[in-house]
Amino acid sequence: MRTFASKLAGWALLAVMAVPTTGWAQPANKAAAETTIPGGTLLIISYGVLWVGLLAFIGYLGWRQRQLYDELDDLERRLEETVDEPSIDE
Repeated sequence: MRTFASKLAGWALLAVMAVPTTGWAQPANKAAAETTIPGGTLLIISYGVLWVGLLAFIGYLGWRQRQLYDELDDLERRLEETVDEPSIDE
């Protein structure tokens, strides 16, 4: 029970996908066609960026975890100081 609008949208999407797009992907001039980077180089660069990003993220998590441990230790110390103090009511 699809509506007319959803059927129309489906047909429009099918029509757009059927348009040949290979002509659109061609370089505008010959100089642009000759300036390419080999695939192996791109692969190495992308893996390098991935590893640097991953290691930076892991480093951030370690730094943040250290901050949380320090804050937890501070809170435990303050709690012990508060519990160890004699109360005025006693």
